[in-house]
Amino acid sequence: MSLRDLALKLAAFEAAIVDGESAELPVAVEDSLAIKDKVDAYGFVLNRLEAIESEYKARADKLSQIAKRLSAAQEQMKQNLKDAMEILGVDEIQGDERRFKLQSAKASVKLVEPGLVPDKFWKTEIVKSLDKEMVSKSPEPVPGTEIVKTKYVREYAVKPGAK
Repeated sequence: MSLRDLALKLAAFEAAIVDGESAELPVAVEDSLAIKDKVDAYGFVLNRLEAIESEYKARADKLSQIAKRLSAAQEQMKQNLKDAMEILGVDEIQGDERRFKLQSAKASVKLVEPGLVPDKFWKTEIVKSLDKEMVSKSPEPVPGTEIVKTKYVREYAVKPGAK
């Protein structure tokens, strides 16, 4: 398989991942490589995918910031309409194509003086959670739990002269 063919298959692989399709390295690419080459190819592909992931995360962050600004602008415009209606002393304001009306929302409770609120209006919540750190350090097995040992893959550069 030529380098060009490998590059085309890699590009198709990356596009498939972005489109939510298969995440398997194409068999034709794997079959064309010796084991050492496969290890290096996997490292190369992992680095490429990391770079693409970072790019998409940056785009997502930027889009999220834009969405927040759009939401804030909408809220500010609604507040301006509300302020105008309150200043004019009206419940409704109308243009040629749009009409806005003040609606009553569900009243919210603001806690001003906690010490003055009678006990019957307070609720007690007990949150019980497993201390996983304590369980993992226990010298004896803890009934109802299981220690799950996992492994992960970490990438290193090969040092010249190292085996």
